[in-house]
Amino acid sequence: MVNENGSVKKNRRGHEFPAVAAWLVVKAACLLLATAFLSGPLTAQSDSDELQRRIREQLRAGSGATTPSRAEPSRRPPEPGKVTPGTSGPVVRVLLDRYRGKKMVTLTAASSWTVRALSGTATGSLPAGTVIVTCADGGLVFNGMVRTAGAVVMVATDQAIERRPYRGQLALHPEGGAVTVVNHLPLEDYLCGVLPLEVSPAWAPEALKSMAVVARTYAVMQRQKARLPIADLDDTVNSQVYGGRWVEHPATTIAVRATAGMVLVRDDEPIWTFFHSTCGGRTASGADVFGGTSPACKSVACDWCKAGRHFAWETNLPRATVIAKLTPQLPKGFLDQPLIAVEAGRKWNCGRVAEMIFVNAAQVRAPLDMRIVRRELGWDVVKSQFVRIELAGEQVNFKGNGHGHGVGLCQWGAQGQGLAGRTVQEILSFYYNAVQLRPARPGKEW
Repeated sequence: MVNENGSVKKNRRGHEFPAVAAWLVVKAACLLLATAFLSGPLTAQSDSDELQRRIREQLRAGSGATTPSRAEPSRRPPEPGKVTPGTSGPVVRVLLDRYRGKKMVTLTAASSWTVRALSGTATGSLPAGTVIVTCADGGLVFNGMVRTAGAVVMVATDQAIERRPYRGQLALHPEGGAVTVVNHLPLEDYLCGVLPLEVSPAWAPEALKSMAVVARTYAVMQRQKARLPIADLDDTVNSQVYGGRWVEHPATTIAVRATAGMVLVRDDEPIWTFFHSTCGGRTASGADVFGGTSPACKSVACDWCKAGRHFAWETNLPRATVIAKLTPQLPKGFLDQPLIAVEAGRKWNCGRVAEMIFVNAAQVRAPLDMRIVRRELGWDVVKSQFVRIELAGEQVNFKGNGHGHGVGLCQWGAQGQGLAGRTVQEILSFYYNAVQLRPARPGKEW
C-alpha cells in the first residue's frame, strides 16, 4: 500500500506490504468471480505462473464459483445439425452479418452462461451479466482475463448481443484478429425471426402460412448448399433477412407453428422456393432469371398483387447519373460518342426486359444485361425488369411494374389470395408447378 506522498505503508508489525503479490491475488480473485470457467480450453492468460494457478485453485475451493449447482440443469448447446429436445427440425447456423469481424462484441444475459468448446465436449460457465469478447493471438478473450484457444458456443437465459436478443446458442469464432458470431438455433425458431421482416404480421393468416412454408423450404435448400464452413445461412438478403427474437410477432409465430415442419417438394425432394415482393401482373420463369431448368418456378399471370405499393412505379434519373454508373459496364470507348438513345431490348416470354440497349451518335448499339443495370443503378431504384425505358432530354425514364426478380411466390399476390379466402395449398400451387406440401419425413435430414 502507498501513501499519498509515495512512501510505503507498513502494517502493525512494521513489515511492508508486497504490493505486486497483493495485486496478483486481487486479479486472480476477480478472474475467478467475474469470468469463472469449469474446464476445457478456457484458461487464464497467466496460467504459466504456478503461484497464480495455486491461488486460483484455493479460491475455487473456497468460493465454489466454478462448480455448477446441482439444482440447475446443464444447458449444453446441441451439436450443429441435430434436433434440439422439445423442438422440431434441424439446427441451422446463421451468420450474423452485423457481428462479423468485430473487434469487440458485448454479450448480456439474465443467467450464468454455459460455454462449450465448438471443437470438443468440454463445458464450463461464465457468470450472469455483461461479457465483453475480444480476440487476441488467434483466440477469444473474455472480459480481458480468460482466453480460449478456438471457437466456443455459449447459451444463457435472455441472452443478447449488444441488446439484441437471440434464441438458441451463440457461436463465437476468432477470425483474422476479430470476432464473428454465428447463431445456432432450431429451424422453426429461426423462421420466427424471419417472417416479420419478409411480410407484414397484419396480413391474412393463409398468406402468412404460405410465406412460412416458402421460407422454411428455402432455408432447407440453402442449408444443403452451405457455402461457409462455419454457417449455413446469413441474416441478410443473401439468404433471408433475420432479426432474431427482437423482431418476433405473435401473428407470424402462429403461422410458423401452424405449418411446423411443412415443406414444398417436387419428385419427393424440396425445391428452391424463390419469392419476391410484387410480380406486377405476371411472375417470371426461374429458368429465365436464374438459369438452369427450375421447373417448379413457372411464369403465371397474377392479378392478386394490385394492392401492393410497388405494383406500378416510375423513376426518372439524370442522364449523367446513368452514364456515370453504367459506363464501366459498356464496351470501352462506346461513350466517346454522345449517347442519343436508350431502349428496352430483348425480352423474356414473361414480358420482362432481358437487355437494355444503348445507342450512341455513331448509331452503334450496345446491349447490357438488365440485371446489371438494376444492380448498378440500385435494386430499389429500378425496381424490376418489368419496365419500359426511354431517354427524354436529360432524363432517363423507367416506368415499370412490380418489385423484385419476379420468380416464385409473389408476396403481395399471396396476400391478395389470402384475403379472397384461398388456402395455403391453393396459394402455393398457384405459384409453383407440380409441387406437394408435406411434412419433413421422420429420420430424413433435408
